[in-house]
Amino acid sequence: MQKKKWVSFWDKLESCSLLVNIRSAFIMTIPVILAGSVALIVQTLLDMTGLDFAPLRFVREVAALIHNATFGILSLIMTMLICVKSLEKKGKRVNVLLGAPIAMAGFIILTGGLELAVERGSLGVKGMFTAIVTAVLAAELYDRFSRLFRKKDGNLYGNDLDFQEIVASLPAIFCTVAIFSLINQLIALLTPADNFNELFSMGINLLVGSMGRNLGSGIVFVLLSSLLWFFCIHGSDVLEPMTQRVFQPAIEINEAAVAAGGQATEILSKTFFDVFVLMGGCGCLMGLFLCILIFSKNRENRSLAKMSTPLVLCNINEIMIFGIPVALNPIFLLPFLLAPMVCLLDSWAAMRLGIVPIPVREVEWITPVILSGYIATGSVAGSLLQLVNMVISTLIYLPFLKMYDTWQHHHLQDQLRQVAEYMRKMEHAGRTLELTRQRDDIGAISRRIAQELNRSLRAGEVKIFYQPQYNEKDECIGAEALLRFGTEKYGDIYPPLVLQLAKEMDYLWDLEKYVLSYVVKDAENVQKAVGHKVKVSINVTPETMQTEEFMDYMELINIWWNRDLVDICIEVTEQSFMDVEEMDEVLRQLHELGYMLAIDDFSMGSTSIKYLQKNYFDVIKLDGNLVKNIFGPGNEREILNSITALAKSLGVQVIAEYTENRQVQKALEEMGCSFYQGYFYSPAVSIEKFGGALKQFEQSKS
Repeated sequence: MQKKKWVSFWDKLESCSLLVNIRSAFIMTIPVILAGSVALIVQTLLDMTGLDFAPLRFVREVAALIHNATFGILSLIMTMLICVKSLEKKGKRVNVLLGAPIAMAGFIILTGGLELAVERGSLGVKGMFTAIVTAVLAAELYDRFSRLFRKKDGNLYGNDLDFQEIVASLPAIFCTVAIFSLINQLIALLTPADNFNELFSMGINLLVGSMGRNLGSGIVFVLLSSLLWFFCIHGSDVLEPMTQRVFQPAIEINEAAVAAGGQATEILSKTFFDVFVLMGGCGCLMGLFLCILIFSKNRENRSLAKMSTPLVLCNINEIMIFGIPVALNPIFLLPFLLAPMVCLLDSWAAMRLGIVPIPVREVEWITPVILSGYIATGSVAGSLLQLVNMVISTLIYLPFLKMYDTWQHHHLQDQLRQVAEYMRKMEHAGRTLELTRQRDDIGAISRRIAQELNRSLRAGEVKIFYQPQYNEKDECIGAEALLRFGTEKYGDIYPPLVLQLAKEMDYLWDLEKYVLSYVVKDAENVQKAVGHKVKVSINVTPETMQTEEFMDYMELINIWWNRDLVDICIEVTEQSFMDVEEMDEVLRQLHELGYMLAIDDFSMGSTSIKYLQKNYFDVIKLDGNLVKNIFGPGNEREILNSITALAKSLGVQVIAEYTENRQVQKALEEMGCSFYQGYFYSPAVSIEKFGGALKQFEQSKS
């Protein structure tokens, strides 16, 4: 399937290392943000009750402590995480863990020192822009200085390896921290600000400082706040001086006017923005929240939306901003700016025309939607306006959410192909695989697929397909049961990858038992489709075969297996065989129970020859790479001739996979191979289509 041009465009943006590093760091902070958000809700709700007795004071103090320990140092946490994520992409040139304290020191410097940073709340969300700049700059400077000084100094200091690395890094650390100090000193000398963080805040507020309370200033406030949030900066806190100076007094003016028997006149108040414009948080994320719950096809996004329901209803947007993510996501930039702007304009118009009363009561910003509209205006019309705005914002987000779902679908499939290619590369190199433990994109997608596989396995949604096997007379003599796992989101998963993930996540036996049980259940349908008794082959890994559970289960199958319907053949891959002696007892027991045995992907390796000496195997399946290159320039034909001759002398059947056409089949037949499997006859199909596949091959011959 060809990608749409815009999908490729977003792919390029998404591959930007800066965006990837920042977003990855924010995703890692979600547990911290979630804990802080819940604590904030509890703390604020208790404050709203006005009650003051010992148990509630204790709960309030605990909630405040949690909030301070999370949101209170969120920028400091982000500084370390972004720097570490950035250094991870630079390979082994630098010590990644040393980057965290370096970035932390740089952040403290650019916020004016620890005491001032704590006093002004710069360690929390107010310092987020400084955190991003510091982390990116610290990673780059530390990497460059490390390369510079290590080229000049090849000496080793002491015998301890960690100490040697730290000493070697000292010049780079010193130079990086010195540059941060120099930057901050220059800011203090050349500007009215004391530090970089203060300079940024002053610059933002200077842009809007001269504006009065009017529709124009309201538009600028919403637009600027949304832009800051989009770039991972807490817009509400950065613009707090503007809020206090321009919009906060409006409610007091309205309250005084109503108390004097007059009418409220000031539409644009802090309560107005909190209640009617920023529902669900900045960007009017209530619209995206509803859009995901109603329309999204992505299970993970729906789960995230459900998890964040109480937070979104209370206008806490961090989970949605960083979990979807909306921040730094170019697909959501336009609706993130447009939705609150439309809500601002229609709410202002509704109040200007007298359709909805102007807010006259201050409402805590975490008051749930619908309730907050009624409290602010003292009228049901306020709640109805919120409903209208939620519908409008949902419709605004809808086409962009569909674009995002489409992009995610393509992106996940691209990642899946990368994982499969990486796995093939590692297998070819003979290297050990641990996909789910890798701390990169391959590890992330592997863990997601493994979780999806486990869920599908428990739900019985993993499919078993059958590929027919034929003899030289074009008679169906059996079939191979093949595991097939795929979803609409991921597409079809490379079967060896499925087994590898199941192995790493410790449910390989559950998966292979699932296949064994399904083959026994399908035996009657297989026999009916063919018209006579046939052999059904099942792949089982040596790791599973050496467990006690496997042999116990095979003995159980032996009791209720109907031998008049099918013969069961256990296939073991030659390349993955364990020690011959370790497998000997298992193979002997299976043979005594009446199961046929086959060596899959048989080649001329020493392990293959040793297994043939035991005389347990009934079938040899030729290595597919040999069959695929049967007409190639190499020695494949000679090797195949040797294997078939050896098998014939031992009385062992030979079956060839990858029989793709009649020419290959005839060549194999001339070598003495009489059994075939491949696309020439049929691809692997579901049990429902198995009989139809056999008929289709019969018709193709006429």
